[in-house]
Amino acid sequence: MFKKRKIALIGILINLILGGIWFYSTPSADDVRNYRKLMEYSDRSSKKNEKHNKAFETQQNRTQVTKQILFMKDQVRLQWRLMSEKSELKLSQIENAIELVEFFTEVTCQCQEQLDACSNTDLSCHPSQLLRYLRAKKATYHYQTEQLTADDVQLARYKIRGHQWINDLQAFHPWMKGSAKRIQLSFSQNDRSFTAQDLQAAFQDWGELL
Repeated sequence: MFKKRKIALIGILINLILGGIWFYSTPSADDVRNYRKLMEYSDRSSKKNEKHNKAFETQQNRTQVTKQILFMKDQVRLQWRLMSEKSELKLSQIENAIELVEFFTEVTCQCQEQLDACSNTDLSCHPSQLLRYLRAKKATYHYQTEQLTADDVQLARYKIRGHQWINDLQAFHPWMKGSAKRIQLSFSQNDRSFTAQDLQAAFQDWGELL
């Protein structure tokens, strides 16, 4: 009986990973069903006798990873995008705990923080956007808590004319540039927050928007 349950669990885990549970994009109906099955199994397994608790781990390696999230804030659609040269998605079960974690290598994250519009009467005004940019050698995302963490992070903030998404920021000058010993970025729907530890930054007034 336990062997059948274990086989069923492995099937769910494989479907979960191969299905691509992208925390940055809207999940498909199959992704949602598989995730719920996994969580239901986790709840059931926590009630089982300890003799049935077996350590289990599976992983998937990816290259050229791109993920994004679109969401509404103050009736404006914003976009966050993460890019990584490679990542390792790992799912493990130890006793009653199930954990899904993704480890990124050579990762950048670009976040639209705010879109500023102009009134029809102000002809001198230009629509603009406020962007945050992060770059790190390594980063880790915990699916259960929806938190991205990274150490030794290079970061910058930009104010750029227009609302269109900018794929390459090299042509623009940041008004803030610095580094942080550690950052934490929350992708939770209820708490899209950013914190930085030991932040060192320099500020520049470039005058007109670029």
